[in-house]
Amino acid sequence: MSAAARRTADRDKLKHVVTVMLNNVETNWESHDVMLALTHFGVDTFSDLMMMECKDIESLVVPADGAAAERPLRFSQRRQLLAVICCFCREQTKSINVTSISFANFQRFCIGRWDPSAEVVPWLTT
Repeated sequence: MSAAARRTADRDKLKHVVTVMLNNVETNWESHDVMLALTHFGVDTFSDLMMMECKDIESLVVPADGAAAERPLRFSQRRQLLAVICCFCREQTKSINVTSISFANFQRFCIGRWDPSAEVVPWLTT
């Protein structure tokens, strides 16, 4: 697989996270607040997202546009992103098809297995 194809696949995984796992099924996913904040931070791929730390998630802001000033990403959206990172960090010893995880599967993880107070270990660092 070429570098361009790998980058496209990595970006498609990020799109899956934003649209399916976080249940943001908008036509233009790149203009959603979560994606705007991630892009503003420098996150362009799933791998970039997985390398974020808690302090990075907490610092996310939606950049200013013509209609609104720069503002922090909503607390609930920051928690969702943290849960996504924890979901994949918890499963890092297994091979995971990111795009196979549904909104319902992610919700089950959040309700049954995610401990919001547990330390987040960045992806693939253990």
